[in-house]
Amino acid sequence: MEHINVLNKIIEADVNARALTDAAAARQEHLVEEIDRDKAELREGYMRRAGELVEAEFARERASSALAVAELDEKLRRDLRQVDEKLALHRELLAEKVFSMVVEDA
Repeated sequence: MEHINVLNKIIEADVNARALTDAAAARQEHLVEEIDRDKAELREGYMRRAGELVEAEFARERASSALAVAELDEKLRRDLRQVDEKLALHRELLAEKVFSMVVEDA
């Protein structure tokens, strides 16, 4: 009878080992699913944050560009004002020169 007891214990150990193996496999599958879910959440969060950062950078660039354009517009206005002033000054000098030439020839 001793052999039957040993055989029964071997069978019982095998059944227990299979149950543990099945439980471990199920747990591993569950963990893999959790990891996949976590990875997807991390990826989604990263992409959302990256999108927000890109939008914020675009907004900063648009503001910076608008400021640069405004500065260039102001410089253009100043330069045009200087050109107009110089033109007015030279126009007066030219008019005086032409006038003196006409008066002297007369």
